[in-house]
Amino acid sequence: MSVMTEKIAFIGAGHMADGLVKAFLSSGIVKPDQITVTASPNDHWPRFQELGCNVSNDNCDVLPGGRFSSDIVLLCVHRSVLIEKSPFVQWTDAARHVIVLSMVSGITMSDLQRGVRGPNLSLYSVMRCATGCQALRVLSDGHSKDSTVSSVICDGKVRQLLSPLAAVQVIQKLPSHVYHGLSETSISMGYTIIQAMADGAIEFGVPKERALQIIAMTMMEACKMVIETGSNAIQLRDERVNTLPADWPPVSTMYGIVQLEESDVPAAIADAMRANLKRNHDIECEKLDKSEN
Repeated sequence: MSVMTEKIAFIGAGHMADGLVKAFLSSGIVKPDQITVTASPNDHWPRFQELGCNVSNDNCDVLPGGRFSSDIVLLCVHRSVLIEKSPFVQWTDAARHVIVLSMVSGITMSDLQRGVRGPNLSLYSVMRCATGCQALRVLSDGHSKDSTVSSVICDGKVRQLLSPLAAVQVIQKLPSHVYHGLSETSISMGYTIIQAMADGAIEFGVPKERALQIIAMTMMEACKMVIETGSNAIQLRDERVNTLPADWPPVSTMYGIVQLEESDVPAAIADAMRANLKRNHDIECEKLDKSEN
C-alpha cells in the first residue's frame, strides 16, 4: 500500500473520526503528523494527541490559509450540525485545491453543496452500504468550475485514502436520491426475486434453505460477471446459454426466460424501479422547497 503525502483533516472528533484515524494510521497510509482533528476542547482531544495528531478548536485552521491547511477534509459531524448551520464551512482562498469527503449519514449531495462552499474544491459523499457489503460507494458531484485538479486524480486520492476500510467505488455526478433509489430498490427487489425462485424450486422437492443458498450464490456470481466484464446483462445471459452443449441441462433456462417474458415480469420490474425513482425525486423536491421557504 502506497503512502499518501496529502494532509488529512477531520472536522468532528467523535467515535467515527476516532475509528477512521486509527484505521488510517494502522494501515500506514498516512503518518500522525499529517492528520489534524478539529473539535471543541474536551475529553476527545487527548486520545488524538496521544496518537501524535494535531488538534484544533477552529475549523478554519484546516482550510486553505489555516495553520493546518489540509488537502482532504473529512466531515464527521452529526447531520443536524451540517444542515442547521449553512454554510457549515466556507473559504475564499482559491490557491489550494481541497477535497471534501462527507462521512455523514443521511446527507444528500445537495445538502453537502449548501453546507460546504469554496473555490477550487471537489465534493464527495460516502454512502452507507448494507450490512456485510465489502465495498464503500462514494458519490461525487464532479468538481468546481475553477478546479485545478482533474476528477481522475481526485477520485484516485479518495480511493487510496479509503482503501484500508474496504474496496471503493466512486460514482460520478449522480444525485444521491437517485443513487439511494437504485441501490435500496435493487436490494429489496433482489431479495424478492431470490425468494420467488426458491419457492419455485421447493415444489420440486428442494429444501428451502438449500434452494436459497444455491440461488443466492449463483446470483452473486452473475452480479460479479456484470461488474467485472462491463457487458450487457442480456448479452452475458445469451452467451452462457449458447456456449453450452445442446443436451446440457442449463439450456432449459430459456424455457424459464420465455415464461418470465410471457408473464411480463421484466416490464413489471422496470415499472417498479420507475415508481421508486419518481417517489424519491418527489421527496427531494419537497425537501428543497422546505429549505427555500
